[in-house]
Amino acid sequence: MERGLLQKAVAEILNVDEDSITAWENGRSKPQVRFYPKILAFLQYNPFNHDIETVSGRLRHVRLCNGYSIKRFAQLVHVDPVTFAKLECGKRVMSTLAQLTILNLLAKLPTYLRTNHFL
Repeated sequence: MERGLLQKAVAEILNVDEDSITAWENGRSKPQVRFYPKILAFLQYNPFNHDIETVSGRLRHVRLCNGYSIKRFAQLVHVDPVTFAKLECGKRVMSTLAQLTILNLLAKLPTYLRTNHFL
């Protein structure tokens, strides 16, 4: 609204249909994770309330800001998706390789999505 854009224009920017924008605004549905990077870039701020004081919270933050599903992010950090889900819930400890991979992904995020407290 602040930019004076109609739903149709926002839908074009995000490469979704206008009905998706309406459903998101009305709370009838949530955007798929794959749309998060475009939405965050459009907003130019990070609306997530992840507990970035925990490794699992920071892990979730990086995954969502990059628009990755658990399965895709698990592939990127070379762990099984079930193991990754446990890491994200704080039920497992991350390997050094996984930590380095995530740090590299974090470095590629736009400044407004980064945290200074990662890992």
